Amino acid sequence: DVDKETEDDGSQYYDKYEISWNLNYLEIPVLAKLNIPMKKNIKSNIFYGPALGIKIGATYDIDHEYWEKDENGNIVEEVNESDKSEIKIIKNMDFGIVFGAGVEYKMSDATALVGEYEMSTIDNDDTERGDLVSLGLKYNF
Repeated sequence: DVDKETEDDGSQYYDKYEISWNLNYLEIPVLAKLNIPMKKNIKSNIFYGPALGIKIGATYDIDHEYWEKDENGNIVEEVNESDKSEIKIIKNMDFGIVFGAGVEYKMSDATALVGEYEMSTIDNDDTERGDLVSLGLKYNF
C-alpha cells in the first residue's frame, strides 16, 4: 500500500495505491525427508531440497483511489481505478529451494492425519518466498 496525503494552500490531496502480485508456479521438488518418531501414533518430519518451478501465471492488481478537496473541504475530484495485467518479465522456469516440517498422527493402520508447513523460494536472488500450510488425510493401501 502507498498512501499520500498533503495540504497546500488550503486544499487537501489524497492518493492511495494498493498493489498485489499473484505468482502461480507448478513446483516439482526433489526432497530429502527425515522422519522423527515422537510417540506411538505421532511422528514428525523435516524436509529440504531443490525444486524446479514452472510458471503457470503471473499477474498484478492495482487499485488506485484519489481525491482532492478545495479550501472549504468540498471534494472537487474523486477517482477510483482498478487494473489487472499480466507480468511478462517473470521467467517461465526457475530453480529454488524448499524447506519444511510436518506432523503425522496415525489414526489406524491405513489412515493418518497429516499437517505440514513448507517455505520455498523460486527465483535467482531469493527475494520472493512462498509459504504453504496444509492439512490432509493420508490413506495407505
